[in-house]
Amino acid sequence: SSAASDVYKRQHLQQRYFRQRLLNSPALRQEYMQYKKHILEQGITEHQAYGKAKSAFVKRILAEMN
Repeated sequence: SSAASDVYKRQHLQQRYFRQRLLNSPALRQEYMQYKKHILEQGITEHQAYGKAKSAFVKRILAEMN
């Protein structure tokens, strides 16, 4: 397998893990919704900036995988 396909597989696994964590935890879902709402309240609406602002939350959850 190539390095590119390994990166793709890891990203796919991370996306699935994050989604499953949200699906399985109403409390975490609520926290994520509040986190995103806070980002928007700060006036961050541009797509890339919004994604970057969410990344700290996402990375915190993904750290559980290691």
